[in-house]
Amino acid sequence: MNRFGMGKALVSVIASITLTISMFVPMSYADEINKMESGDSESVLLEASRVAGNIEDENQTMASKFSEYHDDEKTKEDFKMLAMNGFLANGEIVSASGSKTSQGTRYTVDYDGIQNEIVVVEQTQDTATLIIKQGDIVNHIVLTSDFMTIDGEKVALEESSSTDSTLKSADNTHYWTKKCPYDKAANYTHSTGTANHSVTLPKSVKTVAFSVFVSIVSKAFGSSIVGTQAITVLYNFLLDTQPTAKGFSGKTKSYTHKNYTSGYIKPRRLTVTKIKYTWYTKINYKGDTKKETWYRCVQW
Repeated sequence: MNRFGMGKALVSVIASITLTISMFVPMSYADEINKMESGDSESVLLEASRVAGNIEDENQTMASKFSEYHDDEKTKEDFKMLAMNGFLANGEIVSASGSKTSQGTRYTVDYDGIQNEIVVVEQTQDTATLIIKQGDIVNHIVLTSDFMTIDGEKVALEESSSTDSTLKSADNTHYWTKKCPYDKAANYTHSTGTANHSVTLPKSVKTVAFSVFVSIVSKAFGSSIVGTQAITVLYNFLLDTQPTAKGFSGKTKSYTHKNYTSGYIKPRRLTVTKIKYTWYTKINYKGDTKKETWYRCVQW
């Protein structure tokens, strides 16, 4: 197992696997997506910053929980790789099913109504090759410990600053909410840090599948800082205002309650971090803006 989180690909594949994790609300995926076209994996190499170094505790936990449901080693390795690289950020994907195709093992995932199919064409100790489809969008992805490609072009993740000390969830249940879970929102004034990032895409956002977008944002900011709900807001914001944009940027500020500066609220056995986001439709914090606030909660 290397630091990228990918084990050696196994020969065996399964005919059909369906996963529903009981801690999430079940969702269905009924539409049959057309067969994906295979791409030349040799032509798809590009740099992606911090692919190897940004694995979050909750993604490791999610992969572990998946292992409790299925013994098939190929499926477990695929799911672990997808989780650790942000394609299943924060465990908010409520179901995944796999089936054997001529190209590889195909998984269907549902991001609260946004449906993607991911074909794991090949996974070795050092490399993973994926084909991802969302409607008419088809992206060919290659991942290594140092590189990521989308259809053969570079993704640039530029970190301006990151000082956030937000606690991670380890093995405990975490969730995101727009509603302040304890006391008043105005009392979350203890700053725990900031994270500012600018992302240059190789192609317009309207041609990037949502699961790929989730992976990119999770790598840039860390999945303990940005949940899939917030990423959905960003994705739709860009599609609505700048669908041809080839980059975006964002700033986050994190706070805990003034009386519970560690974030842990003992009377509720709950750790709460208030995170304020400002999204920009262009790199370097320019263009149209979108502001929102989410609370990341960890129940102990």
